[in-house]
Amino acid sequence: MLFSQSLDMAIKILHINNFFFPFVAGPSKHMIDVIRFTFSQENHSVVSLDRNDQLKEIDEWEGIPVRRFSEFPLEDARRYFHLGGEAADEIRRFVEYIRAFKPTCVVLYFIGVLPLLIRCALPEIKMVFLPFGFETGDFLNEYRTPRIKIALCGDGCYKDYISEGALPDQMFIMERPINTRFYTPLEIPRDPYRLLFVGRFHPVKRIPAMINTLAPVFSDHSKLHLHIVADTNTGLYSKAVENELACVHEAIKKNELADRVIFRGKKVGEDLLREYSEASIHLLPSKYERRATVVQEAITMGMQCINTCKRACDWPEYAEDGRRLIHYVDEVEDMIPTLRELLEQGSLPSNRDYALKHWSWDIWKPAYEKLMMEW
Repeated sequence: MLFSQSLDMAIKILHINNFFFPFVAGPSKHMIDVIRFTFSQENHSVVSLDRNDQLKEIDEWEGIPVRRFSEFPLEDARRYFHLGGEAADEIRRFVEYIRAFKPTCVVLYFIGVLPLLIRCALPEIKMVFLPFGFETGDFLNEYRTPRIKIALCGDGCYKDYISEGALPDQMFIMERPINTRFYTPLEIPRDPYRLLFVGRFHPVKRIPAMINTLAPVFSDHSKLHLHIVADTNTGLYSKAVENELACVHEAIKKNELADRVIFRGKKVGEDLLREYSEASIHLLPSKYERRATVVQEAITMGMQCINTCKRACDWPEYAEDGRRLIHYVDEVEDMIPTLRELLEQGSLPSNRDYALKHWSWDIWKPAYEKLMMEW
């Protein structure tokens, strides 16, 4: 306990996420988890570069200070000392805020602001880059510095960064971390005919296409129903979210599934755990996912998962013993045979033990804290 307290007093971390969407999943959600479970929340702050018509202004999220800055072009950032006008003023305010926080370390979740911070703005500050997959960049020159650690969350991109010029001693490999103490199935029966989607309304998620595609399966299984756990308050997001929600309603109406596709809204805490605990199959029809944290949550909660969008850095398809962790398919329409097969099995096996062995927060937290303290 004394060691933990000394860590809290010694560490002050500033998180920079180019586009921070705290109301949804993805890297922003993972960032909040990192903040919650490493050191004290009081020693963290979040900086974001906002985009027009993307999200309402906020100055705090779940007790964590959030400071937003107008988005400035990357080429302007690289010419930081030679600019005039509003862009230069905004960049200077951005840098001054970082310096005023006096961070022990800056954690970056996307690569966009690295050149500004490395070249001219903050040459004295250590940085950890959590890229969630491979991000292209000038790792041989711009990012090849002992002040930067590239922390890979078990996403299979180590060789990519090395081949692009990153140094081996810059690389810090973490397993995919998740708080398995929180994500524990509730002791309630699962419904073998309940499907679940957890995420947000966005065209890349392809929810309308999934509903249209799965309509025949709904016809064949009278008990089958789908819960959609996503924020329906479109005023918080961009116009694209509002349009996508309208398309989802249209698909439901077209296929006469109003009583089979249920909007559950945004869920957190035990309400979210209940959704994961009562459903049997999680569906993710996305065209693209950077990290798909909801899949990790679903597996940890004991669900079977059907995913599109298979990439080299995605979650593993099979465990070491050969059992299937995730049912990957190429396109949304390819979900049908896999879904039918799982429905025919009735009670489905859980892969939670894999998550406990490989992904538990308790496994990687000590190493991450050590990195922050000793580096």
